[in-house]
Amino acid sequence: MKCVRPVKILKVRDKMQHEMEDYVVVEYELSLSINGSEFIRFICTPEKMEELAIGHLYSENIIKDYDSITGIQFETLDEESGKMNLDITHPDSFVDNYHVLNAHPELDLERISQIMRVFNKRSRLFMDTGGVHSCGITDLNTEDILYFAEDIGRHNALDKVVGWMLKEKADFKDKILLTSGRVSSEIVYKALSAKIGVLVSRSAPTSKALSIAAKYNMTIVGFARGNRLNVYIGSSPSN
Repeated sequence: MKCVRPVKILKVRDKMQHEMEDYVVVEYELSLSINGSEFIRFICTPEKMEELAIGHLYSENIIKDYDSITGIQFETLDEESGKMNLDITHPDSFVDNYHVLNAHPELDLERISQIMRVFNKRSRLFMDTGGVHSCGITDLNTEDILYFAEDIGRHNALDKVVGWMLKEKADFKDKILLTSGRVSSEIVYKALSAKIGVLVSRSAPTSKALSIAAKYNMTIVGFARGNRLNVYIGSSPSN
């Protein structure tokens, strides 16, 4: 599915006007059902929608892993809407994925700044449209971004990278979550579900996000732009 759509605009710069073609991000409505019963409607970007659904159910503590899913069905309704059903085992059980994390890792702040520069350049949809958020997963041993997704919703982008990792049965241990958006309590809880102990953002955290992070021993780094960043929760930077 296409994630961008061309539109005609009148561009105004310093009193000069000219018509041109620009691009906007496609807004897609995805209806998600569990075992045939409608569960939630996403307003999302139409890529990695299966990963979005899987990651969301995991972050909401409805499934414990990818093997909890026994079937996935998807139907396109039109260019901007579709529906998906996930068959899962034990749909009525609540899985508590929130645990106090292990001791804070040694954070190489120079490396975090470097990986955020890579992260910012990775956002193809943002460069084309300026209308999406992005999320990435890296770890303490690589200078590359292992998983990356974009969406009009910052929560959706996070669910997509988590769902992608679940599909590949990747290890969440020692991973770092990168995000372009504000760090709210919802974002922190989603990271905690995946047992990710370090969260780095271009933007700011909220007070509640910091309180929850402190409770579960999570490190939050905010305003990671260029060579600047703020470390909000106790950690052990190496430089």
